[in-house]
This record gives sequence, C-alpha cells and structure tokens, in this order.
Amino acid sequence: VLNNGCHLDLNPLKISGLKYKLDLENFKELAKNPRTSMFILCSPHNPAGRVWTREELRELGEICLNEDVFILSDELHSDLIMPGFKHVPFASISEDFANNSITVIAPSKTFNLPGLQATVLIIPNPKIKLKFQNVMARNSTPELNIFAVKALEVAYNNCADWLEEVILYIHENYKFLASELNKNLPDVKIFPMEGTYLSWMDFSKYESDFKILEKRMLCDAKLWLDEGYIFGEQGKLFERMTLACPRAYIIEAVKRLSQTFKK
Repeated sequence: VLNNGCHLDLNPLKISGLKYKLDLENFKELAKNPRTSMFILCSPHNPAGRVWTREELRELGEICLNEDVFILSDELHSDLIMPGFKHVPFASISEDFANNSITVIAPSKTFNLPGLQATVLIIPNPKIKLKFQNVMARNSTPELNIFAVKALEVAYNNCADWLEEVILYIHENYKFLASELNKNLPDVKIFPMEGTYLSWMDFSKYESDFKILEKRMLCDAKLWLDEGYIFGEQGKLFERMTLACPRAYIIEAVKRLSQTFKK
C-alpha cells in the first residue's frame, strides 16, 4: 500500500476472551472517509486464524457498498479450513459483492508451491478486469509460466484426498500443541485455529518486552517463530508458529518452550 503511494488506515480486530472479532463501528468510520477507496480483507484471517462467518462478511460488504469502497479479498488460506468450520468466499454472497471485489487465491500455501508464482485473481466485473489487464500490460507483467499452469491444474483437480489428510494432520498438531502448552505453560494463551496452518499465541504473561521475548525465542529456546510485532502494534508479545510440519517438530518445540519459559 505505502509503496504504491497510498495512505494506510488500520482497523484492528477486537479480542473477546480467546476469539477475535471485527470492530464494525470503527470500520464504518474508516469507510466513510471520502479518501477511502479500497478495503483489503484477509479471509481466513492470518495470523488470528479466524474463519469469518457469512454474516460477518455480509456486514463488511454492505458497509463497503454503501460507502463506495472496493474490496480486495485475500483468500489464500481458504483451502485450509479446520474441521467444524466452513469458508465462505466473499464474492459468493451476492452479485453486488462479486462485482465490487477481486478475490485472490493460489496453490502456494495449500500445496507448498510459492516458487512457481501461480496466483489466481478472480475478477467478475468486466470493467475492473479490463483495468487490471491494462495495468498488467503497461508494466509488462508476464503470464504464468507453463510449469505453474500445470501444477495449479494438478493441485486443484487431483489432490483433494491428499489435502483432506493434511488438514486432519495439521488439526491434530494444533490439538497436541494446545494440550501440551496448557499443561506446561498454562499462562500462554493459544487462540483457536479455525483456519490456516498457523498457531497464534500470546506470551505476555511470560515477558513484558517484545524485543526481549524475540531474543529469548532465538537465543534460549533456539526457535525461529514469527514475532507478533511484524503484524502490527497489536501483535506485540505474540508468537506465530507453523503447524504444517511433522509432529516431531512440534514435540521438540514444546520441549524447548517449556525449558525456556517455565516459571
């Protein structure tokens, strides 16, 4: 946003217990600003792990329609939904929402193919699609390479059974991590992971300085997690851990965390 010469306004989520919620009142005020032209939606949310409900998305979409705010819906984690939850594509809610949005998906997260750069933009509105194609042409942005096209086709058409197994494995990793942390580090708040493969944890009861927390993670626990502050002010003293890995790595990580932070 900033690199493209635009101003960035943030609408921080609100925490209610162990659940993140939208701040719709603040969102309405931001959308009313005549300079606000676009809203970037992260669905499912990274790093909070929330899978937004149809009603939550409808409320956001109606506000944007009323205030003439275009929506870019980042749905890169939409294939990685935990049991008991369902992803609702933003553009599927109504034709008006579809025509006022671009949806971004990719096999990169789900199938570990980021190196192929096979990103897909779904642009139902023909006028917006033409504008996008013109920008691509002016910047000589290339089309997907042939390897990316084939990998994308195979991933989406032939790997449903594999993905189902992966989701169950990640879910079991999450349940194991939550159970072990509750036993060994009960003051770590581990948020429910409704979607993505990323666990979001609050370490504020164990450290009050986010830079010292980072140092303890790297130097004492010897774990390179994603520090919460990289996601903004509200992420300070949080840690993000990938759970798309063998269970043995999670076991080792819990062991190191317990040795480093156990009071």
